[in-house]
Amino acid sequence: MRPPLCSALAALALLTGGLSVGCSPAPDAATTDDEAFEDEDAPYAPPEEFSAFVGDFGDYSWVVLFAQAPMDAVSEAYGKTVGQSVTENVPVTATDEAMYGPSGTIAQVKGSDWVQVCHRVGVWEDFDAAAFAETLNAPVLIFQGEDTSGSVSLERHAPGEPVQTFLTSDDRDLTQEHADSIGADPPPADAEIVEDYDAALASLGVVPVRLMIGAPAAGQDYPDGTGGVIAPEAEAAKLERVDATPAPLN
Repeated sequence: MRPPLCSALAALALLTGGLSVGCSPAPDAATTDDEAFEDEDAPYAPPEEFSAFVGDFGDYSWVVLFAQAPMDAVSEAYGKTVGQSVTENVPVTATDEAMYGPSGTIAQVKGSDWVQVCHRVGVWEDFDAAAFAETLNAPVLIFQGEDTSGSVSLERHAPGEPVQTFLTSDDRDLTQEHADSIGADPPPADAEIVEDYDAALASLGVVPVRLMIGAPAAGQDYPDGTGGVIAPEAEAAKLERVDATPAPLN
């Protein structure tokens, strides 16, 4: 079985001193001090595109799954996989302000047969999507980015089927560059080249939602989604149900 691109590249990059990419754009030299202060005072809103959203919480790293299976089955299987209890039907509050990343949340969108699992957002952690697909006996997509190697990929795993990889041309070229320079696996020859990952998800029928976690409750050092989640109003209206695990935030 071929290892996930991010997993292989992350390990090799760390062993060889690493490559890095930043998730924040370089300052605009034309920006005045007054404009900078105004930007700092303005409430921060999450990016509109899901691919930009998940890369906007600290490190440019995330592991998000989409499982084409019933919500109850996905929620139960995920809790067992990560060894965490699952709180079902957590409350959702609509707000346009961004807060903490949605690690450990499981979300069902109305009318969709895909369930979103934000395993980790803001940090990368290996997840065996192939085994998860076998457990569910259903297709599972894994969309992940890893800051150290700078790699991003989208893969489809389904029992008894070959892995299907989706890459932008930039990420294909970066993966090949890693293969040439540090001995990582090259991009799969049959990888489907996509214009962007948001369009690729849409073509597969996935409707991702930009969930977040609010401020810590009293006595909490870091928040989790078990007490509820927040989402922009348009996304909150799409949600059928959200479950959550007490995922540790790094």
